[in-house]
Amino acid sequence: MAVLVGASSSALAQGQPALNSAVANANTIGVISGGADGTYIRIAADLANVLDGDDMRILPIIGRGSLQNLRDIMFLRGVDIGIVQMDAREQLKAENLQNYAVNKLRYIARLYNEEIHVLASREISDLRQLDGKKVNIDKNGSGTNLTARILFDKLGIKPEFTTFDQGSSYERLKAGEIQALIVQDPMNMGYLAVKTMLAHIAKETVEKVIDTGSKAVNKENMESAEIKALLTPDLKSYLDE
Repeated sequence: MAVLVGASSSALAQGQPALNSAVANANTIGVISGGADGTYIRIAADLANVLDGDDMRILPIIGRGSLQNLRDIMFLRGVDIGIVQMDAREQLKAENLQNYAVNKLRYIARLYNEEIHVLASREISDLRQLDGKKVNIDKNGSGTNLTARILFDKLGIKPEFTTFDQGSSYERLKAGEIQALIVQDPMNMGYLAVKTMLAHIAKETVEKVIDTGSKAVNKENMESAEIKALLTPDLKSYLDE
């Protein structure tokens, strides 16, 4: 049986044990990541599995997208570092937080370059054909959402954006409810992120540009084993379960 446990105020008022809160928090790092079904929470969990120990605690925290992660690092108690897409910086300008962020945030390490994948119905052969079409770009505030908006804006293409979660958007593409969706490669991104972070911690030289790969996907090949592994990876095979 699993239960939720919290510290009572009366217990806190009594004499503290040898392991007090100051000692427990001295080397504890809160890592804000992504949603429960996203890539970043897996990266944070992998970092905790490798680095967490008696001398340092790593506490992965479920986040609400790259933009909110930046806000949380700046303002939320218990959040020390975070995993974000750099495109989220663009939105800080719109919220008049850029100058504050310059003084409050510090760059730690580059993990990898994120590739995006455009999945579309078979009749779409050029991004310009998505002008006015329904394109799913993941939930508001997510890194995929922010990057897709910037990408299409710079290309001068104006799709009708939808913000369904990635799990349901695959079925909507098959059903013809949307004409395209933007996705990323979560497993390879997670692997490269942890590998690069560990190399950085060990003071090894890491590459400035790390390619996570890209795929062109349409209705014709979206049912292939390769593309299904990209959209719905088999976590058990990675976790040796």
